[in-house]
Amino acid sequence: MNNKLFFPLLFFIFGFIGLSAQNEQSLPWYTGNHLLHLEGGSYFMGGDIKEDLSIRQNISYYEASQYSPGIITPETKTYLFGIKYEYHLPHFNSGISTGIRFIGLQNELIGYTSRVSRFFYLRYSESDSDTKFARISSLIENYYALTVPFELRIGLYQFTGINFFAKAGVEYSLINFKKEVNIQFQEETMMPYHNMLVQEITDPANTHFATFYSSLGISFGKNDKINFALEVLLPSFVLTDNNFHLLDIKEFDGIKLSVYFPVSPFKTNNR
Repeated sequence: MNNKLFFPLLFFIFGFIGLSAQNEQSLPWYTGNHLLHLEGGSYFMGGDIKEDLSIRQNISYYEASQYSPGIITPETKTYLFGIKYEYHLPHFNSGISTGIRFIGLQNELIGYTSRVSRFFYLRYSESDSDTKFARISSLIENYYALTVPFELRIGLYQFTGINFFAKAGVEYSLINFKKEVNIQFQEETMMPYHNMLVQEITDPANTHFATFYSSLGISFGKNDKINFALEVLLPSFVLTDNNFHLLDIKEFDGIKLSVYFPVSPFKTNNR
């Protein structure tokens, strides 16, 4: 089975089980409650270095008469926080939500050649007779965006004070505040080449990105009170291509913490 279909299919199987397990309810199915979500968390993203970067990959050095290849390590750090509105249907113990989410992301390429020397080479000049490389400590890409998520949450199992749920959603970046690349040179004398090198390695990237994600979670609290929730994102997917300058990122997972507030008199089911 295609890996990209496995987790969405698993989600809907769990959802069907959860919906089928509900008791007969006294409320009309369309009667709902209004919830406000405050969320924070992080995506754990991994990607490959873009092939069109002018990086000399085969860094090497000699140390204590032992040859060792150099390493270029890609790292990605992200954080997110947002606010969402959910229309929750007690009849199905499920809800749909949307809102606004802020995402901050940093991609970094770090070179390692020895315990005392950390750099890699980046080409900044090439001619028929000469090719010049700069020693780079790191390349850093910062990206900040305002996104709009649309989510479906389905209760899987509920008992007093604890609710297990599954969630699936899509997310689209509405506004990009910043997408820039900075270069940390090994030698300060290379700083005059900074802007030229940045222009050379930052080919046009997609101005917006979209994702599909799913998660399993647990919330604590009574239905008509404040709830605290923990979500673990299952392997999820970036739907758009060419989103960043340094890395090609296709998959991610992550973790989220949320607080739910009822914002209207809470309607419950007769059990």
